[in-house]
Amino acid sequence: MDHLSLAHAAVVGQSLGGHTAFLVAARHPFRVSRLVVAEASPNPDPTSVEAARGWLATWPVPFEGRPEALAFFGGEGLRAEAWVNGLETRPDGLHAMFDIERLLAALQDAEARPYWSEWSRISCPTLIVRAEGGLPEDDARRMVESVSHAKVTTISGSGHDVHLDQAVAWREALSAFLG
Repeated sequence: MDHLSLAHAAVVGQSLGGHTAFLVAARHPFRVSRLVVAEASPNPDPTSVEAARGWLATWPVPFEGRPEALAFFGGEGLRAEAWVNGLETRPDGLHAMFDIERLLAALQDAEARPYWSEWSRISCPTLIVRAEGGLPEDDARRMVESVSHAKVTTISGSGHDVHLDQAVAWREALSAFLG
């Protein structure tokens, strides 16, 4: 934000990015004008690191090419395109652009303890977006109860990647909240 000369901004994050977004809002309240947190909670999820590790282990890396990668991620569509666009070409095929162990270490850090103290310091209007069957309803309810200017919306028919699974509903929710 400093590099872009922004005094404040709306901050939006999903999953680990949602965790980061709410920590930014808690630690820099005058820099965040509005906050959107999708599929993230101050409550640690002790199963998330192994679930992510297990899913990443299923990737047939290197992918032979874009068609094979698209097929692996579910075929043509926004979700598959987003994941494939996160791959880079190397001499032997397509690989993740990110370091998997570094990602898992960051996730482990985020899940190491509860962050309710930080969450309770959020002072800007906040939208919590949960996927149907995603972020536990009890977590979302507690998040709203802990921050009086927060509200929750649930997007039907979506999984953890709510912004990719139900892109139109995601954009509608953000547009209504951000204005």
